[in-house]
Amino acid sequence: MSIGAIFINKKLKGNKTMKKKYMILSNNSKNVARSYGL
Repeated sequence: MSIGAIFINKKLKGNKTMKKKYMILSNNSKNVARSYGL
């Protein structure tokens, strides 16, 4: 887990819908990075 993700999780304090949205965004960015070979 990145420092940014930990910070966001602390900031949300159990707001599950926002956590889901963040997880989807972070997963998408990982997939994009993989497809570009980064």
